[in-house]
Amino acid sequence: MRLLVLYGSQTGTAQDVAEQIWRESHQLGFQGPVLPFDEYDMTKLIEERLVVFVVATTGDGVEPDNMKLAWRFLLKRSLPAQSLQGMQFACLGLGDSSYPKFNYAAKKLSKRLQNLGASSVCPVGLCDDQHDYGHLGVSLSWTKDLWTALKGISGLDESCNVRQKILTGNPGDVLDVQPQNSDDAVQTFFDLVREHNLNFDESTVVEVSSAHRDMPLPIAYSNPLSLLQAAKFVWDLSAKPRQRFLEVLAQNCGDEMEKEKLLEFSSAEGIDDLVAYVNRPRRNLLEVLEDFRHATSSLTLQQLFEMMPLIQPRSFSIASDVSALSLDLLVAVVEYKTIMHTLRLGLCSNWLKTLKSGTELRGVVKRGTMVWPKDLSTPLIMVGPGTGIAPFRSIIQNRLYAQSKGATIGPLVVFFGCRNKAADFHFGNDFSTWTDAKQVEAHTAFSRDQDQKVYVQNLIAKNAAHLARLIKDLNAYIYVAGNSNNMPKSVKEAFIEILNGDADYVELMIKQRRYQEETWA
Repeated sequence: MRLLVLYGSQTGTAQDVAEQIWRESHQLGFQGPVLPFDEYDMTKLIEERLVVFVVATTGDGVEPDNMKLAWRFLLKRSLPAQSLQGMQFACLGLGDSSYPKFNYAAKKLSKRLQNLGASSVCPVGLCDDQHDYGHLGVSLSWTKDLWTALKGISGLDESCNVRQKILTGNPGDVLDVQPQNSDDAVQTFFDLVREHNLNFDESTVVEVSSAHRDMPLPIAYSNPLSLLQAAKFVWDLSAKPRQRFLEVLAQNCGDEMEKEKLLEFSSAEGIDDLVAYVNRPRRNLLEVLEDFRHATSSLTLQQLFEMMPLIQPRSFSIASDVSALSLDLLVAVVEYKTIMHTLRLGLCSNWLKTLKSGTELRGVVKRGTMVWPKDLSTPLIMVGPGTGIAPFRSIIQNRLYAQSKGATIGPLVVFFGCRNKAADFHFGNDFSTWTDAKQVEAHTAFSRDQDQKVYVQNLIAKNAAHLARLIKDLNAYIYVAGNSNNMPKSVKEAFIEILNGDADYVELMIKQRRYQEETWA
């Protein structure tokens, strides 16, 4: 029986889960492809009888980029109410419960499919990145329940008919950047290749083809490439290995103890050990190859191209308006300690850090999630601790440019927070200039510069009457950007408090898009 697996993935995790579901489905006798939404003709969905959807949620409840066109299609009012009545489906969501709209993309997809007449074979799976086991905490048991539910499903029924290049340059837009592995990481990989006398090296050129007609090749493999190109530009050598990596690594291993351990890591029963070995210390795949020496010594090219995760683009809010005639990014360089003896380094931020002045950097500009009021006189209240200030610099530049051309603009109120003014006050010179000229009302909280810690929510409370007037009397818009840990919740509670505890009013603002969040883990 045909089973179609469609996925919406932003960072590659949903793709990885979808491909694993597809592998298991073929082992159980199902046939059919696994595809990203943007490579599937949605007008054919009416012909499908059994579909598994794996959908990540990004930002404030937003669907992944490769799902956007498909979602617009499904929302068309011209689609008949029962156009998908012949389809059964299952939906697995990948999200993060620290965000208010947890797994929102998967939930709204499931609801829309049912509105169009499709029937669900099992409850929506809601994977949570906050779980000790990450997405595996839900996906493993959900997949097991899925196969139980699908046992015995055979024929079903029929029925209808269904069918933009965006010029960007708006405040809050995002730049997608494709990073590269460091020279040190590439060197470590090929040192392992030489140490184990594997029969390939940097100069080996590989033409990749799919072993399965139903699984299309990644675009990165569409042309022949050398192993040096793969190791430098395609494979994410800094990634934490997923279960599929460990399963494939075990395939040719001649050492029984190593093979048994790798297969245990790949199983549902071994998830506690996997979390302790990989997730908690943030062990990367090069370190795993070094640990499992017998398995590494028997690696083949086919295994490498099967198990290596691909480098995914990283998204950064653009910190400048087009009127500034430059594209500025504000990047936090990620490095931290675990029990491993070397620092853990973020791939993209550390790659950007090494670029020399004058280096040409290519990226893709995408629409951001924030929507700005068309009336320029509407007040904007912006809360952006740390790198969350980036999109607000772009809208401030945009509004001030419009003002310089004769437009009337509303108050621009900014709350910025960081640890130390001397070290972390991003765009401090800009804010000094703007506040001196009385163009921007800036409130700053430097939490470690005094004995008693001060945060942006404290400053919101301190300016309660002024902010309440802007919100209630002048219909101000509120924007919150930054780390998704505790800040968004604390800021929202502060706004509820200054509005005399009127949580319903804040919820109404959210529905009207007068209160918007753009946060990240």
